[in-house]
Amino acid sequence: APALFLPSLAARMPPKAAAKKGKKSAGAADGSDIASTEVQNMMLKSQIEALKVQLADRTAQAMRAEKEKRALQAVVADLKSDFKETSDDTMAITSDMTRQYKAMEEHFMGDINALERQVQELKDELAESRVHYEELQAEKDAVVAAKDEELRALQAKMSDMAAEFAEMLQETLSRMADKIEISSSSWDAADASVPVLSRGGPAARGGAGAGSATEDA
Repeated sequence: APALFLPSLAARMPPKAAAKKGKKSAGAADGSDIASTEVQNMMLKSQIEALKVQLADRTAQAMRAEKEKRALQAVVADLKSDFKETSDDTMAITSDMTRQYKAMEEHFMGDINALERQVQELKDELAESRVHYEELQAEKDAVVAAKDEELRALQAKMSDMAAEFAEMLQETLSRMADKIEISSSSWDAADASVPVLSRGGPAARGGAGAGSATEDA
């Protein structure tokens, strides 16, 4: 920066003053040159001091900037490290959650498959039970129909037997009535043949015995 600043100072010299100085006398020119050189030296020294101060400031700023840069680099490094750790933790957590999810999914799928098998087995058992029930129902209906037919046959047989029994009873009662009528006629005839006077004597007793014999006959 000073190397670039010094030519700019020379460029700031007024050219008209240099031309006027050339018109003066030689003695005055030498004194003016010395005075001008001292002024220039003083200005240069002032500029050099200013440049030193400016350089010191720039150097301090550069050092502060470097320090801040290093601090920022350290912060960035820490952030990168934290980010890496966070990324690693996130990846680990994601992997663990993925494993847990897959394990739970497999477990649930196993439970679902087992339940589906149980449902299918129950459906099969229900279908078999329905078939068995229908078979039992058909057998029951057949047995009931057979029993109904047997009952009707028994009722018809009982009706026939009752009719036959009534007929036999009627015949038996008719025969008994006939026998009773015949016996009554025999008694009437026997009573008519016995004499009235001899009923109290031995003849009567003999007649009674004869009558008994006739009744027995």
